[in-house]
Amino acid sequence: MRNRDLQPDERLQPAAHARAEDRVTEAYSRFGAATELARCAGPAVAGVVLAAVGGYWALWIDAATFLLTALVALALPRGEKPVVERGFLRMQAEGFRSFRRIKGVPRLTLVLSVYNLGAGAVPTVILVLAAGTWGWSSGWVGVVLATGAAGSALGSWLGGRVWADAPSERRIGLWFAVCAVACVALLAPWEAVVVLGFCALMAGEGGMNVTTSEYRFRAIPEKVSGRVNAVMRAFILGGAALSSCSSAGR
Repeated sequence: MRNRDLQPDERLQPAAHARAEDRVTEAYSRFGAATELARCAGPAVAGVVLAAVGGYWALWIDAATFLLTALVALALPRGEKPVVERGFLRMQAEGFRSFRRIKGVPRLTLVLSVYNLGAGAVPTVILVLAAGTWGWSSGWVGVVLATGAAGSALGSWLGGRVWADAPSERRIGLWFAVCAVACVALLAPWEAVVVLGFCALMAGEGGMNVTTSEYRFRAIPEKVSGRVNAVMRAFILGGAALSSCSSAGR
């Protein structure tokens, strides 16, 4: 959100192709949990590498992994180029008009943008706090961030199973409540409580991402889903960017 509403392309999401309506939430839940679990190892490995070889060689190793990723991406088979019937600006204007007309979508976008404005930079703040104020080693900082990713994976998994019979709007509100309670723990003077609050916040965010993705899937007509989601991302990511800038300013 920093809502992990930073979702991949709709064509890559399993729920975008789901035919059975009752399996949409399950598809998003599995997808979110799998991607977050894959991200758990990153911060932990980064901390271990920093502690083992130092910052200079860690940067070279990081650059090498990016190069390897680029080579793998280049080796992937190319798909068919989509046919663009309208110009880019016209498509964006049509997307914004559709965005305004769909009931509930503008309000959801506003809520997620405000959430990102406040919580978007929490992982960065935790990183600076643990490494700077608390004086933790890079290895322990990596473990904390990896634990947060694991919490997000758990939240994504629970997102398709907890409060499953409640309406989407209510479930979104409940996951926001989980995030709010977790944020209170971030204000505690004890390091362990702050870390637990961070993990709980990431779990709430994971569940919220699953639920909001399901809501968008059901609310936005397939014909305009790409354009409307692009408009939503512009506002939501803007909130995350402003949150990071405000944190840096402090």
